[in-house]
Amino acid sequence: GIDGQLHFDGRRMVVTSNKASVLGARVTQAHVVLPDLFTPEMVLAVNGQAEGPTAAFLGYIAQSPLNSMTRGIMANMRAAGNGRLQLKLDLPLARLDETKVAGNYQLVGNTLSIDADWPPFEQVNGRVDFTENGVSMRAVNAQLLGGAVAISSANQRDGSVAVNARGTLNAGLLRSALEQPLLRQVSGMTAWNSTINLGKRGATIVVESSLQGMASTLPAPLGKAPAEVLPLRFERTIIAEEQAGGSTGPPTAERNTLDIGKVVRMEIQRRRAEGRMVIERGAVGI
Repeated sequence: GIDGQLHFDGRRMVVTSNKASVLGARVTQAHVVLPDLFTPEMVLAVNGQAEGPTAAFLGYIAQSPLNSMTRGIMANMRAAGNGRLQLKLDLPLARLDETKVAGNYQLVGNTLSIDADWPPFEQVNGRVDFTENGVSMRAVNAQLLGGAVAISSANQRDGSVAVNARGTLNAGLLRSALEQPLLRQVSGMTAWNSTINLGKRGATIVVESSLQGMASTLPAPLGKAPAEVLPLRFERTIIAEEQAGGSTGPPTAERNTLDIGKVVRMEIQRRRAEGRMVIERGAVGI
């Protein structure tokens, strides 16, 4: 509901509200102005601030033009925690396709999951900025498996979204999260970086690390001392169909490759069947 004031001054209409609730979020300030009620080129100016569950705002994005700007990735996220929204809209009522959007969303101690196959990002803090032309993130910080992560993103000229992340990985925490027996032979910490490119027909995710700082007592050729470099590269290519409005639909197929130095190469291909991803073929070379 909305509790506000409606004011008319000649041809001008103004609505103000400091108390409203939309999609479970508490609107703390809202200011709506229609400068001229009688012109055929009416432009509605909206300024507002709101606080509430991040999950509610992601639900709103899924139903708004912002969904196509983010290639559907924000709509497909799962979130726990709250945040603050600042929004400015200029809406030409006769030409809504020319709407101007500017705003930001402040994440405060959130937990975000971007993929069911990946551990969630925890203690996410930072700001997401958006306009009618795209979405960007700067100085977003989080924790992943106990290690600090810095995240940024920007829209590219071809309309895709590029996300960059870098952080550190603790072998002990990774072992606890994945429950993989082979990881009992690995210890230490290492730095990593990742690039994610989100396009109309899917995404490419690349994670790389030198593994320097980690030790392995696995049999040769996978054993290493902490100071040694053993380059790791993981790449996932996700194929999806473009949906109406320009957003990206659920994945239909994916290809995963893992290279560890020149000693191990693994490839797994999966496809969607009956609503879930199943392995179609795979190979490991040592």
